Amino acid sequence: MNTAIQIPLAITQTPSFIVGKTFVEQIPYHYVEQLMQNECLKDKWNLTNYSQVVASQSYMNEKEQLRSYSLNYNKKLNGFAVKYIKAKHKWGRVFPSKSLGLTSFAKKTRNTFIKDTYYDFDLKNAQPEILRCICQSNDIPCDTITKYCNEREEIMEDIIKASGNKCSRDVVKNLIISLSFYGGFDGWLKDHDIEPFPEPNIVKKYREEVRSIATSLKNANIEFYKTMERAKKAKGGTNFMGSFLSTYLQEYELRIVENVLLWLCQSTNVCKTELPNHYLATYEFDGLKLLKQNVDKHGVDKLLDQMNAKNKEFGFNIIWEVKPITKFYDIKFTEPIIPKTLKEQKAEIKEQAKQEEAKLDAAADEADLLDKNIKKALYTAMKTDFEKTHCKITTTGFFLEIRGDKYLMRNKKQLYDAYEHLAYQIDEIK
Repeated sequence: MNTAIQIPLAITQTPSFIVGKTFVEQIPYHYVEQLMQNECLKDKWNLTNYSQVVASQSYMNEKEQLRSYSLNYNKKLNGFAVKYIKAKHKWGRVFPSKSLGLTSFAKKTRNTFIKDTYYDFDLKNAQPEILRCICQSNDIPCDTITKYCNEREEIMEDIIKASGNKCSRDVVKNLIISLSFYGGFDGWLKDHDIEPFPEPNIVKKYREEVRSIATSLKNANIEFYKTMERAKKAKGGTNFMGSFLSTYLQEYELRIVENVLLWLCQSTNVCKTELPNHYLATYEFDGLKLLKQNVDKHGVDKLLDQMNAKNKEFGFNIIWEVKPITKFYDIKFTEPIIPKTLKEQKAEIKEQAKQEEAKLDAAADEADLLDKNIKKALYTAMKTDFEKTHCKITTTGFFLEIRGDKYLMRNKKQLYDAYEHLAYQIDEIK
């Protein structure tokens, strides 16, 4: 059944949304600093990983790569700034510039940084599903690929059994990706140092079907094919069809992921930062790493439904899933003791002085209140004693003359003043 939206078989180059933007990987700086000093990092690269192969061309080892990465820390954004670039021929995936980004790190290194703070969103069974969608949209036979997509776990288990249980699920998964990119069964055995066993029938059919599909794709994209042929020749390679097909599928993979990423950056707060054209996300080929706290605010299930809907709008009935982040170094990062800057020290001294001044003001207010209470108590005692020993004034509004001083008493205050003066005069007379 064809997808609702027609997927073009022939494609032309289009500008990448990712290229030209800055993406922020929100990892505490001390994580990188402490991992660089940890003995878990290996001196040798994992040359079965393409990103590691590229990184090995610029750095002696992972420690040197991380040291260069640490220079891209942006204090305001609380993370590392990453830019992505495409190959010179402008086709296929994008990669972190100078291999300075999570995507270019070894898997265990990357996961050690993000295991507690990020979600790993991936296109489920990406390459076979992309092939299936393109073929079904353009009426190209793809029965075996469709069968694999529908019965993936059972078929993978059958291949594992056919190997005598010598292959893991991840290694078999790599076989299918390799076949989707025009690879072969024997080459896969050699690359993974697997003891030879008869090629399963489903593998043979899948491999043959991919070759037939690749011819149809090549015929619809002659200039694209010629570009990849020239690029492959320049590197001394000869598998021109494999180079073309893998790049073709990776170009569509990028466009599917970018279609969702564009929506995330422009229509949600999941990737939002304080700076324009700076986004909180990590692109990783057939997936995205997104900050957990932002996704949780949006809602994980809600986001998955929306991302899947964006795929369908683009013509691809491919499912996004959240994968558990496994395989990481078992190390514990400790918060560093950071010396205060001169500006911070001055601000701290100023705040302490302000607090001391407030304490002094409070003490002065308390002393004033105490003084008033003492005076009031003394006056009350004096008034009571005076009334007992001399006289008691029970009305106001009359003149009182004491040794030439006249007092007109119209209110309580004037009455109290008269009391005080009268007591003084009487004491003086005595």
